[in-house]
Amino acid sequence: MVVVSAGVANIGSLAGWRYAKRLYVLKRARRGEGVSRALIIGAGKVGQTLAHWLENNSQLGYSVCGFLDVHPNGDARVLGSIHDLKKVALGQFVDQLFVTLPADREVVKEIWIEARRLRLNLNIVPDIYDGLGWRAPIRSIGGFPVIELHGQPIRGFGMGVKRVIDVVVASIGLVVAAPLLAVAAIWIRLDSRGPVTYSALRVGKKGKKFRCYKLRTMVAEADAQKQKLRKANERNGPFFKMENDPRVTRCGRWLRKYSIDELPQLVNVLRGR
Repeated sequence: MVVVSAGVANIGSLAGWRYAKRLYVLKRARRGEGVSRALIIGAGKVGQTLAHWLENNSQLGYSVCGFLDVHPNGDARVLGSIHDLKKVALGQFVDQLFVTLPADREVVKEIWIEARRLRLNLNIVPDIYDGLGWRAPIRSIGGFPVIELHGQPIRGFGMGVKRVIDVVVASIGLVVAAPLLAVAAIWIRLDSRGPVTYSALRVGKKGKKFRCYKLRTMVAEADAQKQKLRKANERNGPFFKMENDPRVTRCGRWLRKYSIDELPQLVNVLRGR
């Protein structure tokens, strides 16, 4: 009861506090208190959209006093060109500057210098690829601002379900195949000298190498004999394949025929390789 009542009280109080604060901010904004006067540099599509958004969301605390543009077009809200920044900023008592012009380094640098002289906050609204950058999150990587235009999150739930299925199926498979693996191991040891299993490096996920385990189906010196048989290779490139490979043992031919030699790879599945 204590936990439930505390949870209900927290939800109610937090929601009530946010609602009351929102009403308080809106009331102050309507009276013109605590409002930052914003001057938008660039009267294009991005600038007009930004002004419309700020005007329709007064709780943000901005009041748009006008625009500056490279080419004044007679619009009453365009108060001059970029060169009139100082005069307009002082005359309109500007607190915030929003730059929505296309990314021109020299122009932005000039605006930045003037903003520092006038002690104004300067904000850049990048017009990236016809609006693709709108509502895109901005984060910092090593001190560099990065705008993520598209993010493909890793499906954690799907990956977790797949991992559970891998572990369960591989575990059941190993338990069921244990008698067969035991018989195969005894046969391999009686058929030829050498270890029961064969391991080799393979390339796995994202190019990461891992050690793959299989039942040995060739003689113990198979890798050393590969160069001698290279001329009989039936594959192109670095791959080596022979239909009647003399290195394969009698036991190995039977294991390969029914793919029993692949069963130890269930261990790799359990290890997440």
